[in-house]
Amino acid sequence: MTAPTSPIIPDILMARQPIFNRDLEVFAYELLFRNSDDNQAVILDGDQATCRVLLNAYTGFRDDNSSEKVPAFINLTRSLLLSRQELPLPKERVVLEILEDVEIDERLIREVKKQLKLGYRFALDDFILSEQYRPLLSLVQFIKIDILQLTPKQLKAHVIELKKYPNLELLAEKIETKKEYEFCKNLGFHYFQGYFLDRPQIIKGKAIESSAHVVLNLLKALQQENANAESIAEIIGQDPALTYKLLRVINSAAFSMPKEVQSLSQAVILLGFKQIRSWAMIISLASNADRPPEVMNKFLVRAGTCERYSRYSQRPQSDSYFIVGLFSGLDTLLGQPLDEVLKQLPLSDDIVQSILAYEGEAGAVLRIVKAFENGEWDILMDKHISGTQLNLAYTESIAWAKASMSVI
Repeated sequence: MTAPTSPIIPDILMARQPIFNRDLEVFAYELLFRNSDDNQAVILDGDQATCRVLLNAYTGFRDDNSSEKVPAFINLTRSLLLSRQELPLPKERVVLEILEDVEIDERLIREVKKQLKLGYRFALDDFILSEQYRPLLSLVQFIKIDILQLTPKQLKAHVIELKKYPNLELLAEKIETKKEYEFCKNLGFHYFQGYFLDRPQIIKGKAIESSAHVVLNLLKALQQENANAESIAEIIGQDPALTYKLLRVINSAAFSMPKEVQSLSQAVILLGFKQIRSWAMIISLASNADRPPEVMNKFLVRAGTCERYSRYSQRPQSDSYFIVGLFSGLDTLLGQPLDEVLKQLPLSDDIVQSILAYEGEAGAVLRIVKAFENGEWDILMDKHISGTQLNLAYTESIAWAKASMSVI
């Protein structure tokens, strides 16, 4: 599937994790590095133009659309914070995180004040109330609290104390469940980070909606040897929303058609069966998923990364990489157990086992991509993964997913 041109990404491993506001909209992304100093130095040792390219790629920022500006939270060690006369990071795009193991002394406080005057924002990471942090509480803008480190009673006490500082906004991290999210929201936290939106919210008896049934019939028809454009268009036409969105996709800037495509048969011929299948799956899932848009976006990025990384790493090519990446999130998107929803799809046993057990080439790629998403760098090191290939696949997929979400 077509992707916009991606910048050249250094040979490092760097992923991102969304930070949500109280309405579950993406407020920022935290950049996750393979290790602390080495990979961060790739950004901090570059010039500001290089930094902008990297931040554009990882936060989905576009200079021509101010509504899409989201900052990147970047962890800084003490040595990196104190080693530079001037940070090359664009101040309007970043929040600098002071890690929990950083020694707080007069020298560091002076450096924070200097960077604040230049327009940078700071966050205290993995914060626990302590006298050493008092001098910083009136200076920084964000406090990140790991909710797994505190009891509910301690968490409430922290919030009460921190609300005495009107400059502070509170971010709850390591949120794993919807219940934890609701608890922190009721306490007064402003932002939320963790895998709580990735966790399937299983709804017993929930049925796949009618538009998804059309897509199931479409997937089956596409596998028939006698499939043709007219028969495929007839199935698509059973769902007006799917029809409208497919025509919108093919007439979008991504395909640059010389004139507007108005008929389904023509769209099927121009897109081809492979593209029709992929877009039908994407549109159906986006329509049926009762989840914030970022959740669908994540699985689009995953599917695109699986497909592109398989190509860049010169693995045997097939359509399965994209399908495996996308369908690995069906439980989260549809609120049904993954093994049960996979049974309802016309998928080969190889694809099902790739998703459920990481078997085969597609399963191996899925495991690599999921490890990358979660910052499980040890797994990637064991498999001798090229940071250049993986980062290129990832950043291209971020751009492609962003463009796709805009037309569905």
